[in-house]
Amino acid sequence: MIELREGEATPVDLSDNDIAHLETVAGGVFSATRRDTKTGRVQVTIRRHAGLWTLPSGRALCIHPRKGGAADLLGWLAAIDPFMHSVTWGQIVRWGGSEGAVASVLVRTFCGALLAQMAVAGPRREYRSVEGDLEFVRGAVRWSALAQQAAAVTIPCRYWERTPDTDLNRLFAAAIDAASGQPVLAAAGGHELVRLRRAFGMVPRSYSPSVADMTRPLSRVDASFEPVRSLAVALLAGLGRGHGGSERALAFSVNIERLFERTVEAALSTQTWDHPPRFQAQPPYLADGRAGDSRLDALVRLEGQAVVVDAKYAQAASKVHLYQVLAYMKMLGARLGVLVYPSGAQLEARRYRGQSGSDPWTVLAVEIDPVAIAHGGRAAVAACGVALRAFISAEVVESTRSTSANL
Repeated sequence: MIELREGEATPVDLSDNDIAHLETVAGGVFSATRRDTKTGRVQVTIRRHAGLWTLPSGRALCIHPRKGGAADLLGWLAAIDPFMHSVTWGQIVRWGGSEGAVASVLVRTFCGALLAQMAVAGPRREYRSVEGDLEFVRGAVRWSALAQQAAAVTIPCRYWERTPDTDLNRLFAAAIDAASGQPVLAAAGGHELVRLRRAFGMVPRSYSPSVADMTRPLSRVDASFEPVRSLAVALLAGLGRGHGGSERALAFSVNIERLFERTVEAALSTQTWDHPPRFQAQPPYLADGRAGDSRLDALVRLEGQAVVVDAKYAQAASKVHLYQVLAYMKMLGARLGVLVYPSGAQLEARRYRGQSGSDPWTVLAVEIDPVAIAHGGRAAVAACGVALRAFISAEVVESTRSTSANL
């Protein structure tokens, strides 16, 4: 396995086919320098993504998150993704550990969660009406079929059978099969995955889309399996064609930049504003007949003032970030902007002030800790929302006082 950390240049052994594949599937986040003539290695950098990919050479490329470990990233994802709300940090640490890639931790967590739930309630089963020709009477005798038999060697009966062939178990069987088919994930699952393969060996792997639709809650009887379903759906969704071959290969990755933006959105959504916040909106400008690539991360209003919030998953503040948020503020007539960075980012200042014509403006730089959110879950997201609103509210009050004093 080839291992590197997101955002850090690392010398690795990659074939030309591996490099060409990564340039194709991850061109926007992948970069590589020329091959070193002495060592044959290539300086590789993958930004804003973490995960586990299969390369054309057959090796696995593991990208670790820059902050925290794989369990932290999975816990962070569970805290933000509404379809994984039933999975908690404690469950991930208990069942999945923290070593390896995020996909490996996901598989271990899935196996541990499913086995733990089966220890309480056993594998899910349901009663199903079955017809068969038996040597003894079971259930209701099918008299019409019995009358047509020349000799009553067997008795046609209709009876109820408690079977593990349920749609939910089919989803679990498909996830078990998917993990077992990938050497890296099979090794991560270990003996627990082997136990599950035996338990679900007779369950078909095809399931209906409705059981994987996370907008539909499970029935009351199956509700305790909700965390396991979330993990199974996440695992199956992450399994794609890793190198364009005829067989499915591992291609599980998390877009950390987008996850950070969603974290800011979720935090702002926990608070009360003058109007519902707007997220990922197109800035109000024309771009030669087509929509621009820029998106306004968030726009909130407090005490009648518009506030532009821009999430920046970066290791350091940049003047480009400041110019971008100022441009959005100018378009929207806002005097206050907020740049949100992950904790530990190098910030030049916590507050920028200036004046455009007769209009003063302020841009705040604040931090959010993804690892704290992974550990604290939705409560930590709400705490971030409280802190963001407090920063904004204090600045709004200050700007109102300054305006009143000038009048």
